[in-house]
Formats: sequence, C-alpha cells, structure tokens
Amino acid sequence: LVAGVPVREQLTWAHASDLVDPTPWLTGGELVLTTGIGLPRAAGEQHAYVGRLADAGVAGLGFGVGVRYAAIPAPIVAACSERKFPLLEVPLPTPFIAITQAVARRIAQQEVASLQQALTYQRRISRSAIRTGLAGVVSVLSKELRCEAVVLDEYAAVMASSGRQGGLLELVR
Repeated sequence: LVAGVPVREQLTWAHASDLVDPTPWLTGGELVLTTGIGLPRAAGEQHAYVGRLADAGVAGLGFGVGVRYAAIPAPIVAACSERKFPLLEVPLPTPFIAITQAVARRIAQQEVASLQQALTYQRRISRSAIRTGLAGVVSVLSKELRCEAVVLDEYAAVMASSGRQGGLLELVR
C-alpha cells in the first residue's frame, strides 16, 4: 500500500485496464490494475484519472511498475493520498491475472462462508420451530438479527414477540 487507506468495503473484482477512463466499464468495488501505458503524462490529467476512479466507487488502484514507469508517478500518489484512495504498487514480475485470480478466490471463499452461515441459521430456526413453535422461531430470529421481532396475524394481532412491554411490541399495538 503506497497511499490511501486499506479497502474496508467488499472488493467485487480486479480488472486490468490501461484506458484513460475505464469507468464506463466498471460497476464499483473493483481494484483497477494498470501499467500506466494509456495514462497521460500531465500531472493534472493523472490527478483527474484518480478522481474519476474514486468518484466511480472503485475500491483501489494497483499500479504496475516497470513497464512504462519505473515508479508510480508522483501526481498519482499525491491524488490517492489526498482522497485517501488505496494505491498499491505491483512490481513487474507480478502478473495481473494472478491478482485477479486471488481476488476471485477470496470472493468465492466469502460467498461459501455466507452460504454456510445461512445454512446454520436455517438449521437453528428449523430446530426451534420443531421444539418450541412460533415463539421459538421469533426468539432465534431476534437473537441472530440482534433486534426485536414480532409476528402478527392477518388482523394485526400479535402471535409471537421476542420483546416484553415497550419497544417494538408497543409500536404494533
């Protein structure tokens, strides 16, 4: 990490592009990888390049050094620092496809973990439904979601609630 702050949001992909403006082909959350081949040499235009990426919701910029530039251009570093936009230096022997593959593996791992968590919640809810009925289901939902839960029938009568007097229960009465 050369400038900016580490990515805190979900990284959606890694995309290699040497276009001056790749933003029309991005959806946000990507790590854009560039060698700077298409990058204008003027400092103002380099600053604008970082601005476009940041404004498009890109997660960060990976700059491959050793092709057109021996080091990341100072205006790129300055613009990323000003905007707290993550800037990574990618040394020449590192293929961009290896970075894209690593990001894809990480996204897949996160999706599997999310599905495993959903299955765990589903099992807890099913067990609770069998053992203690609707009241148990509401209790599990409330605990897992860290909130109050109320189930109403079609006449707005309370069938089950995780809370006592006050809070959400009072709002629905």
